[in-house]
Amino acid sequence: MNKETQELEQRMRRFVLVTVATFFIGAAIGTSVFCISYVKKQNAPKHRIERSLTLLNESGKPYCVISEGKEKPTILLLNKDEKPIVILRAIDNNSGGLSILDSEGNDIIRLIENPLGHGTIEILSENKETNIILGTDSKGNPTVVTKTPKI
Repeated sequence: MNKETQELEQRMRRFVLVTVATFFIGAAIGTSVFCISYVKKQNAPKHRIERSLTLLNESGKPYCVISEGKEKPTILLLNKDEKPIVILRAIDNNSGGLSILDSEGNDIIRLIENPLGHGTIEILSENKETNIILGTDSKGNPTVVTKTPKI
């Protein structure tokens, strides 16, 4: 009986030892997983905050909202009831610049970088003729050209 008691005590010690060891190993793994996920969360890029600018008229009512947007910049021109009448979006154009589009997707303003590194602003009419070009000549001097033919 004494041998059976010793064997039972030895089994109990092993059980307690294995249980305590398992608890500490689990706690160590859990702590390391928590620390790794916490560090990843701290280093993760922050969500982009959408910023906007509202222009007010003399009476303090908004008439234009320029929004950074989640994907594309947007300009809303508002009527007297503060409802949008024109929605403009900016997109990259093939000329290395930016195009401002109306709500139907037509170019109304093009911002273009010319080979000299100077910027040009083209303001387009409804029939796609360029009304005004604001830019620079070959020497880099500012120029304004009106009523140019279709591009």
